Amino acid sequence: MRIAPGNAQDIGARTDQQDSFGFSDPAKSGFVSHGGVAAVVADGMGGLAHGAKASKTAVHTFLLAYEAKIPSEPIPDALQRALLEANRAVCSLAAGADMKSGVGTTLAAVVIHDGHLYWISVGDSRVYLCHRGRATRITKDHIFGNELDESFAKGRISRAEALNHPGREDLTSYLGMPEIPLIDASAKPVTLNPDDSVVVCTDGLYRALSEEEIGASLQRDPHRSCEFLTQRALGKRQAHQDNITVVALRRMPSRAIAPSTSRALTLVLASLAVFVVAGAAWWFLPPRITLSADKISVRRDEKVKLSWKTGWGVRVVLDTPDCNPSPGATSCEVRSGEDKNYTATASRFGLTTASNIISVRMEVPPAEGPKSAGTRQGPVGVAANGGTERQNSKATKDQPRKPEKEGTTPTPAQSTAVTAGPASGKSASAAEDASQPRSLPGDTKQDVVVNGKKVDVQPAPDVK
Repeated sequence: MRIAPGNAQDIGARTDQQDSFGFSDPAKSGFVSHGGVAAVVADGMGGLAHGAKASKTAVHTFLLAYEAKIPSEPIPDALQRALLEANRAVCSLAAGADMKSGVGTTLAAVVIHDGHLYWISVGDSRVYLCHRGRATRITKDHIFGNELDESFAKGRISRAEALNHPGREDLTSYLGMPEIPLIDASAKPVTLNPDDSVVVCTDGLYRALSEEEIGASLQRDPHRSCEFLTQRALGKRQAHQDNITVVALRRMPSRAIAPSTSRALTLVLASLAVFVVAGAAWWFLPPRITLSADKISVRRDEKVKLSWKTGWGVRVVLDTPDCNPSPGATSCEVRSGEDKNYTATASRFGLTTASNIISVRMEVPPAEGPKSAGTRQGPVGVAANGGTERQNSKATKDQPRKPEKEGTTPTPAQSTAVTAGPASGKSASAAEDASQPRSLPGDTKQDVVVNGKKVDVQPAPDVK
């Protein structure tokens, strides 16, 4: 709970200021926890000597005595004790100064603690409780007019006599008397609502303003309210305006959270909740790991790129000396020399949480026969004995074959077809000779069978 103080003061039409006021220290949180916040006002009696000094002594002594309260002492008892000590201080002031005409002062004090109002007063300084723009006096003036009103009520004097008596405003109780005859104090505390204010003032204010004007003049800021009340009283321009002193304590409402602040707070809390849930999932749920290779079939000593995906904060270890990934790495290259199963293991804080395996297979290259080199192959021919022979095309063109016998010129009728296969040096019969005719030199055309296909071979012309 927060209590906001305010105050204002003016000398009025007088030549000196005889009012005093003061507050307890709101910064003393230890004391405030059991003693609350106190405010006090005193009005030195102008008809008596040294009124200003008397009011200052009363305020100073009262606050010192009240702040000496211990936690076990009830607030009403502490107020009563402080008032009596202030009275003794004022009486001592008069005795020490040998003031034959005497000295005196009024005093009104309030305490707000834990949302409750306590008060005590002597004389005619007042306390008003202000709620929703309406001021209500909660203290009783100690003046001779109370006795006059009582005499009127009993029929001893007329109403006019009671109202017009010259001593009606004389004080009947004040500090500076050997024994204080009348003390007004709260029988029980009054509960304050948020935004309620308590106004303590001297008679210079309430004799210029009514309760309605006081209530209507209060604003949210207690200090500005006190200033406004003082100026409004002075605005009445009374001929004998007394000193004006006013203090106020306001119970501040709980600090409301602006809509934008509320939305921002909601977003912050929601983000925090998401972060906590995500952190818990990261901590308790084991991460997965996915291992892949850019190729799964390789030749010997060919490089393979292994890649993996896993969660944050996870260390990956592969079972190959070629790859020792650093933290945060997602791939590495290895050289394959055989069929291999690569295993990637994920661990967090030294505890294995997941693993994945991928196989890489070695390719076996196809067998290749030896290649002949250096000689260009020519067309394939068939030898007379049924065997095959390769002829160099260039040699056939430049060096024509020589006939077996000189002067013999083969005729077209002697041209025969020859099939590849084994043959004997003799003819067994005319039928065999007819079925398997031999090729003779000088034939214009030979039919050769190679791999089951006929090939036309043109013989070279004879050279004479």
